[in-house]
Amino acid sequence: MLYNAQNARGAKVHDMDANAEIPFVLELNAGAGWVLVADQPPKANKFGQVISRRIRFRSIYAIQGQESMPCLFHCYGRLQ
Repeated sequence: MLYNAQNARGAKVHDMDANAEIPFVLELNAGAGWVLVADQPPKANKFGQVISRRIRFRSIYAIQGQESMPCLFHCYGRLQ
């Protein structure tokens, strides 16, 4: 499933192997195993879109508390 600001606003994304939070997440696809992050500092391309890159993982788990949308994502097995 594809998650973004519409259906997972404020959710934290963690790389569990590195034990670190992944900042500046734009989108996340748990089924396909990728996280789209914005470059820092943010830059725009010639079409006005934020320049971004995908980080791939073997598995991504959406963790849902009592809310209707996920509040946390755990990413395992970062791929190069």
